Amino acid sequence: MIKNNIFVKFLLIFFLFSFFSFLSAEEFEEFEEFDSGSSTKKTEKFDSGSTTDKTDEFDEFDEFSEFNGADEFTEIKNISSDSAISKTKECKLDEKNRKILEFSIWVILATIISGILARFQVTRKFKSLVLLLSMIFIGFARGGCPCMISSFIDILLSIFGVQTHWYNYIWFLALFPLTYLFGRTWCGWVCHLGAVQEFLFLGSKFSLLKNKKTQKILKFIQIFLFATLIIQLLVTRTNIFCTIDPFLVVFNLFSVNVTGWVLFGLLMLSSILIYRPFCRAICPVGLLLGFISKLPGASIVKKQEECIGCSVCTELCKIQAIRRFETDEEDVYDIEFDHKECNSCGDCFDVCEKKDIVFGRNPFRKNKKK
Repeated sequence: MIKNNIFVKFLLIFFLFSFFSFLSAEEFEEFEEFDSGSSTKKTEKFDSGSTTDKTDEFDEFDEFSEFNGADEFTEIKNISSDSAISKTKECKLDEKNRKILEFSIWVILATIISGILARFQVTRKFKSLVLLLSMIFIGFARGGCPCMISSFIDILLSIFGVQTHWYNYIWFLALFPLTYLFGRTWCGWVCHLGAVQEFLFLGSKFSLLKNKKTQKILKFIQIFLFATLIIQLLVTRTNIFCTIDPFLVVFNLFSVNVTGWVLFGLLMLSSILIYRPFCRAICPVGLLLGFISKLPGASIVKKQEECIGCSVCTELCKIQAIRRFETDEEDVYDIEFDHKECNSCGDCFDVCEKKDIVFGRNPFRKNKKK
């Protein structure tokens, strides 16, 4: 039965890779044809049609050869052609920015809806469906770009003096209030990058990948790579990440360099063995969103006082955000949540028979122990 499930999962992923990569490639070719083909036709028509007519007309009047009319009309043609091209570019840029803005709004609405769905037992079962739809429409259908990481990078580049458009900032900036209100439901429910890793993960039987030391190593790597990204952007003032992004290879089956293919292979292999390795060891957005849970009043997942400290939720949590420990009393255990790592997936809610795991708010004042 398990082998059949694994086979079906691989078959589904392969089908999605093939179909939507072909779809995105077709859209890219159409865009190229529109961008190059139609504009060249218009230019050729303008160059060969109107100018030849004007040239033939002036050829009849040889006595006016001292007056260089052809040069004057050539200059006028060049000026009007340049202005037409610049206007076309501006229109395309405005259209592109408008689509980015609209798409960002749809992403925000999807995150809000997911934040509501995560609150109820009846609707939590739709998480896999939401992730699948996200992977299809945000990932394969749109080629995985733009994304929240590129939005974050654009903000940093603008801070470092590089001209970027404010439309690109909305996606990343909107995730902060949404995470404060609903928890990290973007990460657990909607993110198309997380969805790819979610469906690739087959379950790990290696205890080494689950222990506390491994989690610390993953967190250290994430912080180190975050600092490296900041330094790289500050020094080069360019978005290198998008040229080597393995998820662009996933969603388009294409890379501009060998590094992209190498990272693609590492992502595929690691995602099978480790639950969401990119989210836990690389993603800069996930790192920043984790700190939102530290704010007073932020949405968190917590246990109630009736919790007996059993290990059911601890063993189920694939992202290792729940830790079980022994208290001062003999043979009495308790659990604690790592809110920075919790992605509000909601799996632990349904497995708890006593229903002692709930959504709550980070207290504004911590109770002092007597």
